[in-house]
Amino acid sequence: MKIKREEFLKALESCYPGVNKGDSLEGSEHFLFYDNFIITNNENFMIMSPFDLGSFKGGIKAVEFYKVLQKIKEPELELLSNETEYILKANNVEIEFTKLANEQEQLLENLLVLKDLEWHKLPDNFMTILKMGLLSNNNSKFKGVVVEKGIIYSTDRKRVIKANLHKEDFIEEPIWLNESTVQSLLKLKSFTEFSINKQQIYFKDEKGLLLISKLLDIALFPIEPLKNIIKSYDITKLKWITLPDELVDAVDRANVFYEKDNSNYHMSLKFSKNRIVVLGEQERAKYKEIIKWKCEDIQEEVSILIEPSLFKNALLQYVEFSLSSFTENSENVVGFFRSGNDYLMIVSVKS
Repeated sequence: MKIKREEFLKALESCYPGVNKGDSLEGSEHFLFYDNFIITNNENFMIMSPFDLGSFKGGIKAVEFYKVLQKIKEPELELLSNETEYILKANNVEIEFTKLANEQEQLLENLLVLKDLEWHKLPDNFMTILKMGLLSNNNSKFKGVVVEKGIIYSTDRKRVIKANLHKEDFIEEPIWLNESTVQSLLKLKSFTEFSINKQQIYFKDEKGLLLISKLLDIALFPIEPLKNIIKSYDITKLKWITLPDELVDAVDRANVFYEKDNSNYHMSLKFSKNRIVVLGEQERAKYKEIIKWKCEDIQEEVSILIEPSLFKNALLQYVEFSLSSFTENSENVVGFFRSGNDYLMIVSVKS
């Protein structure tokens, strides 16, 4: 059987986010080939990319195979088989695949119950708002996001995010998506439809690529306390300001100090009538930038700690900004971003 190398590589690349080298689940380090799908499967989610391989049912270590295939230049590959294995040939190169065991086939057969699913269209802004709603550097037990009635919530106990999809009939009962699923959705970006049951959620794109994710136990997520925190702030009493365009670039520069794993993942922003000060600090480096501006609505300097990538993404997405401490004095500072009737809410702490 002949296979076009470029098309094969693209299908493998789509599944690659599902490869997990540290996963305890058997087969999580492999590409699995079954029922004309290329499959990766870990403890949190499964990715299935359609690809015609005939009756081929096998598996191979994903990382090594993918890297080798990238280095082969022949446009066509040949797939052969014998009693115990499959062989992929390209000129003088041969790569052997292990055939699937009966128990592996049975597992996949049980998982691939797709024909009875009822599919619904994802909101056009789903990926954009999902990205806004995911907290990075979340070391709490509440990693990931909760989706309910068109609202995306996330928290790490110190920060709360509420981002609005403006589609109240989207997922009426709350579900909790794990962090790795959200990250993979954002990496692949192509999904346009979804289906859901009590235990799993399914995402599908126009080419038939599927991501199937387990749902976390929503009873363990503090969704009601989060809603109560959000309700405690009166949006109508906030003073809204337009932040200077230069702030995006300043935060982007400061973010360089936070791109790798560091113990400190908050930068400091100091707002006063005449200037904004951006401060970044790690163990062996400090960053400071001053932006001059005029804002009579700020009576006293307000200093907050906030994650730079989160703040930058909000600046790019929303038009206006407000802090609860512009109008009240409290232990916590709540940042609000607004564009029309669309709000993003971030709870931070005073620095």
